[in-house]
Amino acid sequence: MLQLLIFLIISTLLFYFEFKMIGKAKATKDKLIFTMFMLIAVTLLSLQSLDFPFPYLADLLELATKPVSNPLEQWLQGFQEE
Repeated sequence: MLQLLIFLIISTLLFYFEFKMIGKAKATKDKLIFTMFMLIAVTLLSLQSLDFPFPYLADLLELATKPVSNPLEQWLQGFQEE
């Protein structure tokens, strides 16, 4: 737990210094995108350090493409049966 706390402190410091550098350019879109990706990265790394089980990338791709691939497969099998 101490390692996670140290990681969060270091992440916060890095975020502060990087956000400060982006702030000089007055780029609001850059700030928003940087904040989103930093939050995602810190969250995923924190969950990984707590041994949270993540699904494999292949399983996620299968889940995303299944609504399209199943009807297409059935349609193609209809041609093979004829």
